[in-house]
Formats: sequence, C-alpha cells, structure tokens
Amino acid sequence: MKNLIFLDTETTGLEKGRIVQIAYKNRADSDIIVEYYKPPVPIEFEAMGTHHITEKQVADKPLFHTTPTYKLLPDLLKNSILVAHNAKFDIGILKNEGIEADKFICTFKVACRIYDYPSYKLQTLRYRWGID
Repeated sequence: MKNLIFLDTETTGLEKGRIVQIAYKNRADSDIIVEYYKPPVPIEFEAMGTHHITEKQVADKPLFHTTPTYKLLPDLLKNSILVAHNAKFDIGILKNEGIEADKFICTFKVACRIYDYPSYKLQTLRYRWGID
C-alpha cells in the first residue's frame, strides 16, 4: 500500500505563487510539520487576506530552497500519494519550487462528489464537521 502525504501550502499568490508556509503529515510518521519561509517574491495583498501571513512575519525565515524539507519532499512524494484540498493548486505551487508530485488525491473533488453543500472550502468543511 502506498504511503499518504497530507499537505497544504500557503503562497505568495495564485499566479506563479511561491511557498510562504507548508504543513504536511506523512502517514507513516506521527509528526505534523509546519514551517514558514521567506519567499523570493513579495506576498500579494490578496494572498495575505486569505492566509494572514505578512512579509514582516516571514522576514527572518529561511528561503524554502535552503531547508531540509525542500531536500526531503521530492523523495517523499515520489514514493507516496499526495492528499490535498484543491490538489492541483498545491501541485502547481510545488512545481514552481521545482518539486514534482504525480500521484494525488484531491479532497475538494472527493467532497464535491460525496456531499451536497453550498461550499467546499476547506475551512467551511472543517467548521461543518466540527474539526478544531
């Protein structure tokens, strides 16, 4: 059975976005990794309005490309299935950083298929299902 990597990114923006924060959990490990990075491009105001991460908050953080996570993720994803909400977005962001993820499950598409809700945003689903 393939390993699952549950992953979410926060980015500088939608078009050619770069990673500001990454959170992931390897199903084979008990740790949840949450890391912040100083991006190589400015964070767009619309992105800040979504994730509430400002330039000031990441000014002293490392560049993503200089971290152990950057070195670890390609091999981890090569041998695993990525699980993400709106997975194609996160896959595109990872690709912008030079990391490929070919096998994935999109929880947004799964939720759309299973439930008849007015919204399938991750935060909306979280509140609907009572997840802290």
